[in-house]
Amino acid sequence: MFLIFLLPSYVFANDSCERTPEYIELRDEIYQLVTKPYRECKSSTKSSEHWKAVSNCVADAQGEDAFECGKLVDNQVYPTPHINVTHCELLKPSSEFFIQTLHEIADAKKIVECKT
Repeated sequence: MFLIFLLPSYVFANDSCERTPEYIELRDEIYQLVTKPYRECKSSTKSSEHWKAVSNCVADAQGEDAFECGKLVDNQVYPTPHINVTHCELLKPSSEFFIQTLHEIADAKKIVECKT
């Protein structure tokens, strides 16, 4: 417990950092960029399963048309198969990748992380 006081102050430097508005904006932009494949994979897989259920509903004549079957699926009256998005996990970026990408782009654009 007391060993914490022996650590150099620069170890805690980032904890007291007040981020610049430019850095915060870049951080949000980079986060959206690096997570896009993962988010889109999950979204498109879920969408595909939704439309598969609507098609099955129409094929089973559970609704008069695709519009009505869409409502049945949306309201969970017509069953939707289990949505498996585990393949998308391979696209999920690591925290390390996000931080590395953020620092590389911040350096390239000469964006300062902390206010002085």
